[in-house]
Amino acid sequence: ILGLSSIDGHRGTFEAYCGGKNLERMVRLQLKYERDETSIFEKANRSIDNITFSMILEAVREKDPFALKVWENYIERLAQGIGNLIVILNPEVIALGTIAIHAGDLLFKPLAKKLPEFVPIKPALDICKIVPSKLGTEIGNYAALAVALTSELNKVRQREMLDI
Repeated sequence: ILGLSSIDGHRGTFEAYCGGKNLERMVRLQLKYERDETSIFEKANRSIDNITFSMILEAVREKDPFALKVWENYIERLAQGIGNLIVILNPEVIALGTIAIHAGDLLFKPLAKKLPEFVPIKPALDICKIVPSKLGTEIGNYAALAVALTSELNKVRQREMLDI
């Protein structure tokens, strides 16, 4: 599959384009090769390796031109991915995690404006509410726990199948 590679090595995934760590990595790469003027570089003490998502978000809030371009592209990809989910699954609610919780209206408002470009079925878009997760910033911890438990459960199931 063509497309960006995420930090876990999967290519073309939604996470590769919209995950926080991947956004940091894309900004680092862009600054490494293009050296655009941006306050992000200053926030990172002029070290590309120090760039974090919160620095990017802070620069967006400060209306840094480079950060605004990065954010606009991010919102476009996010709208594209969420738009696909709405069209395919027709959900009533989509709960977004850590990035949405930290960004708030900085994410939700432009996302709401961009989504109609990717959801040609207006009633599906009208029905679907996009909200921040009620798990708050702890969502990553719960996700990690769920992955670990699922992995262990799968190991138990495999052992049980071998005992049959």
